Amino acid sequence: MRQMSVPIFISAAITLLFCPPSNAQQATSPFDTRGFLDACAGFVPDVDFAIPMDGQCVNQARKMCSLAFGMSENEVCLKDVTAWLQDETHRIWQSLPEDARGKYDEPPTGQQMAEDGFGPDLGQSLPDCEDVEIPDVSAGVVCDYFQAVPTWHAVRIMQRSASAIEPDKE
Repeated sequence: MRQMSVPIFISAAITLLFCPPSNAQQATSPFDTRGFLDACAGFVPDVDFAIPMDGQCVNQARKMCSLAFGMSENEVCLKDVTAWLQDETHRIWQSLPEDARGKYDEPPTGQQMAEDGFGPDLGQSLPDCEDVEIPDVSAGVVCDYFQAVPTWHAVRIMQRSASAIEPDKE
């Protein structure tokens, strides 16, 4: 397995979460968060720095959503990104062949994969989600995000591994 630079992703994720809010706009965002994430993640190649590249897609989507709202509506944007991560995790998991899933019946967390020797714990450097305060974002939304990110990354690693074995399956 290739060595990945996980701290780059974690640093970017935490930094981009702490954007100060301004006056909230009630209009629907003109930014297509899901479309951006689908396109961006689709362009990430299977390279040594794929995990940080994936992380940049996630971070930029949240940031672009926030910018579309004039740097407000952080909770709405974080919920949108988290929902995409959860949906994408499920979609990838369902598309993985049974043998690519290993011993897991459900998508594994980054911690589970690390404990089983399949790479670094992608959530190990994240602070406890309950200790993170983001203006206008509930602790529950932050915790959902902090759970979704490493699980999505773990499934992306499994997806890349499966496509390396059977390149025509992806």
